[in-house]
Amino acid sequence: LRHLAQRAQGKADVAKEAPAWPRARAGEPLPLSPAQQQIWVFERLQPGTATYHIYDFVELFGSLDMDALRGAFRTTLALHDALRIGFGEDAGRPIQIVRERMDAEVEFADIESQWRAQGDIARDRAIDLVSQRPFYLSEPPLMRVSVLRLEQDRHVLIIVVHHIVTDAWSLLTLRNDVVGAYTACRAGRTPILPESPPQFADVVL
Repeated sequence: LRHLAQRAQGKADVAKEAPAWPRARAGEPLPLSPAQQQIWVFERLQPGTATYHIYDFVELFGSLDMDALRGAFRTTLALHDALRIGFGEDAGRPIQIVRERMDAEVEFADIESQWRAQGDIARDRAIDLVSQRPFYLSEPPLMRVSVLRLEQDRHVLIIVVHHIVTDAWSLLTLRNDVVGAYTACRAGRTPILPESPPQFADVVL
């Protein structure tokens, strides 16, 4: 039993030393996963399609700090490599490349007059316009953060992501990351980033 315990401990020590998952390096051309290849082909056949857009939205009440929201968006981009992926071709083969750093702006639209006249019909129409606007796969980030102003202290936060870099389940995580970072930035604190999980491009290594 003593020898079995020593062998088990040795294996545990090796597991601690070895990285749990190989990580993609920024700037390194990588192949696409089979699922990404299918989406890539579909996008080539129907450029500008919103078929693979996934989105979520939440209403915000109270004063809105746009500077804090911009900081939260940039923090989220820094955490998730997948959001900094751009797609291209190399010798006719599709590739993806993770960008080292990326800046992005939060879009803002004031629809108060339309909302007061038409209510949620105007709100939903504006959300549809934001969620369906095309992404260009060669131009990351493939994530969009937008704000609709309904009135002085009422806004809609919209997050749109292309399915080629994430999935619907992960969208909730992204929204929580943005909201959590926004809360920290608004309070004047530096957002605390969780340990970076295995990223979307890592699975093709």
